[in-house]
Amino acid sequence: MPSIILKEPLEFDFFFRREGYEIVSRELNVYAYGKTWADAVRDLIESFTWLWREYGQALDNVLSRDAIALKVRLNRLIQVIA
Repeated sequence: MPSIILKEPLEFDFFFRREGYEIVSRELNVYAYGKTWADAVRDLIESFTWLWREYGQALDNVLSRDAIALKVRLNRLIQVIA
């Protein structure tokens, strides 16, 4: 799998709950969770990678208008290193 590098900062909210840790990007609607901090970070990476595969690399003709806007944002935000 290629590496993904952010070209600009992305804001996340971090929460500690009795059950574990949450990492949230409200802008991209990404929610990650883990019983440990490391698990939450792994879930964030998996969620972000999924978002990139499903939206960032999709053809425009299969996406809604909102999904195309997300794709444009992702393509501005992400640099892929093969």
